[in-house]
Amino acid sequence: MQRKTRVLMLLTVVVCMILTACGSRRPMKDFVAAGSTANGGTQLGQTTNNGGTVVPGTTVPGAGGSGAPGSVPGSATGSTSNGGSTANGNPGSTQQGSGHAPGASKPNTASDAGVTPTTISLGNIVTKSGSFGEDQFTSFYYGAAAYFDYINSQGGINGRKVIFNTCDDGGTGPGNSDCARNLAKDGKSGVFGFVANNCLVCSGLKYISDLKIPQVGGLAIDFYDYALPYVWRYSGEMYPTDGQHIGYKGNLYEGTQMFHYFKAKFGMSKAAVVYYDNSSQSKEAGQSFIKALKAEGVKAYGYGENVALPQWDSAVLEMKNNGVKFVFDSIDIGGNQNLCKSIDSNHLVLTAKVSTISTWAQSVGTTFNYPCRTYIYSSDIPGSLGYDQTTNPQIQTFRAAMKRYFPNRESRMFQWNVDGWASAMWFADAAKSCGANLTRTCVISYLNRPQPYGAHGIWFPRNNVKYNFETKKTFYQCVTIAHWTEVRKTFVTVGDYHNTCYTTPYIPYQAPASSSS
Repeated sequence: MQRKTRVLMLLTVVVCMILTACGSRRPMKDFVAAGSTANGGTQLGQTTNNGGTVVPGTTVPGAGGSGAPGSVPGSATGSTSNGGSTANGNPGSTQQGSGHAPGASKPNTASDAGVTPTTISLGNIVTKSGSFGEDQFTSFYYGAAAYFDYINSQGGINGRKVIFNTCDDGGTGPGNSDCARNLAKDGKSGVFGFVANNCLVCSGLKYISDLKIPQVGGLAIDFYDYALPYVWRYSGEMYPTDGQHIGYKGNLYEGTQMFHYFKAKFGMSKAAVVYYDNSSQSKEAGQSFIKALKAEGVKAYGYGENVALPQWDSAVLEMKNNGVKFVFDSIDIGGNQNLCKSIDSNHLVLTAKVSTISTWAQSVGTTFNYPCRTYIYSSDIPGSLGYDQTTNPQIQTFRAAMKRYFPNRESRMFQWNVDGWASAMWFADAAKSCGANLTRTCVISYLNRPQPYGAHGIWFPRNNVKYNFETKKTFYQCVTIAHWTEVRKTFVTVGDYHNTCYTTPYIPYQAPASSSS
């Protein structure tokens, strides 16, 4: 029974990631387990820009000082004193420890919960421990933590340093709820907001939302963030948010942009879709892929496998007989690795093996067979700059900060690190707009602006416009496509979101039950 439960959880995780638009300076202790206590109350696991743990309300000098020359690109040059942007779009620096919002006539005050004149306390919930390894659902955290370290080294947000408190929920609903309650408390004595949450079973997010505490960026693997009114998912939120129901009238919607790319680029006329036929979620995802391919005029072959006894060789041989050169899937990473082994052993030569965004990681170079890994593509929808695009000043700054604050993550880089960085930037820009009077109401007003947010060019702009899918049948959207390139030993962006844009139909698929039910 325990094995079956784990398998079902794994399938849920992978399908959700597929359908999601789905020497470190910090020691393990930074990921505080749910429910632990210290200081007479909740242990928040505060992390700072020098990797230490601090008492809430204190500040720690930035590593290298404010704007230390040569530390991170953009940190010492082109900065402003008004919380604006530098010439290359990097967040501006502030006067370190001034206690003033730049340009304000009065000093900062303790203007809201989790805010002092010199600090902003933020929360973060991730799934670090459990069955899926410590890297799978912490990549958003590392990107966000690097960003906060970076701006703290320049004086913080309008003179306030960010204290980033993270909690490991252990991958369970009760653990997630414990983290939420320990960090948010009653909404008045806990953190100001949450940034870059990345949880597996996210039942605690409703508790936070009910307190009207903003949750910025990141994503819930179980899609529960789609239901909540005070969550701004990193990919945008196009569904009604009543606090209970996920999606639009029981369905989520997926565009065909990714499939359109491969048809337009390579002339794809037929493709295989691999899924688990004894998992309703994997099967539903696989069927939605088949519908999307058909909508693009592509002949699709479905291969339903038993999760416990998959017949990879049989499926691969049939693909070979059918002349298949493109393979999509709604299976887990372990299944993908075994499918790759079968592809190689049966000498199936592909044009593209399209895997989930969770596979957009440097680990492909060591965990997937050769030559199969050279077929692997991944996508980010809506599009983001890839972590390989180091000619872009924003990605230069991101990579330098990651190398500085998390030097052992270079070989474990994930595309979701970029999205975590951009999620933190989204919060920081919202907070900067408030000046000295930093309140949740002000931040929420910024997040609810009708203008799409593009994270200074890192993201294809996304918004929170709600759609009626009974009348809204097509969408214009830009995507990013990356390909594992063996010569460079990294994923390389081959479809930049600036020029990989299509108007396509949106395909409905059944939304999962809410995590509170």
